[in-house]
Amino acid sequence: MSGLTLIQVFTNDDSDTWELACGNAVAAACRRRGFSQRRVCDILGWAPSRFSDLKSGSKSFRLRTLYLISDAIGVSPLDLLSEIKPNQVPDDAP
Repeated sequence: MSGLTLIQVFTNDDSDTWELACGNAVAAACRRRGFSQRRVCDILGWAPSRFSDLKSGSKSFRLRTLYLISDAIGVSPLDLLSEIKPNQVPDDAP
């Protein structure tokens, strides 16, 4: 599955919804853990714009990205995925 995004794994063609749901989950987890966008970017060596793009849903979430962010803020990737509410996932997701 190298190079596949979470969107390609879990959805058919409603990627905007999935990306935004992932972005919301990351933003919520960061807030709860007391991590600012700047702090996460510093830890990961990212430009702030990359994190902003992920949070807004305008950038694809790769599984590796989810793991990197979860490790940076001290939560499991499953914790981040559990943030996604059922109504945020497209009806046609497997």
